Amino acid sequence: LGVFGETYSINVDFKKLEELILTLKNALYSDVNSHLTCSIVISHSDLLPGNIIELSSHNYDFIDYEFSGTMECVFDIGNHLCEWAGMSCSWDSLPNDDDIEDFVMAYFDGLSKINPKVFESRQPNIELENNTHASNLQAKEGHLAAETSVLNSFVRSVKISMLLSNICWGLWAICKADPILKSSDNMFDYKAYGLSKLS
Repeated sequence: LGVFGETYSINVDFKKLEELILTLKNALYSDVNSHLTCSIVISHSDLLPGNIIELSSHNYDFIDYEFSGTMECVFDIGNHLCEWAGMSCSWDSLPNDDDIEDFVMAYFDGLSKINPKVFESRQPNIELENNTHASNLQAKEGHLAAETSVLNSFVRSVKISMLLSNICWGLWAICKADPILKSSDNMFDYKAYGLSKLS
């Protein structure tokens, strides 16, 4: 129903979507390192470029926390990388596997800068800020490198999270789609955006 009670149709195969979500969830949690990649953390959940502000000190601030909550730690990374496609859903702008791997390595490097002492011990009970175990990480050539299996797991989980992010924002846009609002504000076609994300 639209805002004034009129009906309109958006064709989404919710049964197929449910099956896809369950397949992605199983893939995400079946990985040998899912205890790391799926650690539940506080998540921004909407890290599009407009919500990341570069300060004059060359640091960054995040704004617009209206969608924040608790999520698997890889969700924010996957969601952010999806945002490389922009609101126009330019899928050619999505990162390739090398870009994703570089981003994950930078993420690990950033964690080591937050608390460098966490990497001085190899005790399995020491955890990073996002609950990943330090015992799975090692220092190498001045940068923090993940063991191959952990790095591969993070990259794989980020790619799955990119799909989950598209589903999340696709459904959000479908819920916001309304032909009356679209014609009255003429600003954004939520229906087209939502269907593009879901496709």
